[in-house]
Amino acid sequence: MQIGMGLRNMGAVADRDTVTRCAQAAESAGVDSLWVFDHVAIPPEESEGSGGLYLDPLATLAYVAGCTSTIGLGTGVLVIPYRPALITAKWLDKMQALLST
Repeated sequence: MQIGMGLRNMGAVADRDTVTRCAQAAESAGVDSLWVFDHVAIPPEESEGSGGLYLDPLATLAYVAGCTSTIGLGTGVLVIPYRPALITAKWLDKMQALLST
């Protein structure tokens, strides 16, 4: 069995220090994967607990790839129609390259 964990990429706790500490703690604890979520179309008043603050999921994963070494990374949701296709493809390709090394 593999264990994955959602990494909170929204709200007041979604800052560099917290993301770094959580990702490294999960990796140290033996968690197999970390997941982030994309919420580009939720109005702040309907996004309970986030205060309308969201880190981009691909940027978050790229950052986490740089501060971890063995944990798997993924998106639970990635709203493709809201993203430019070429830029999204480049992000995903670069992250795949980072994770393959």
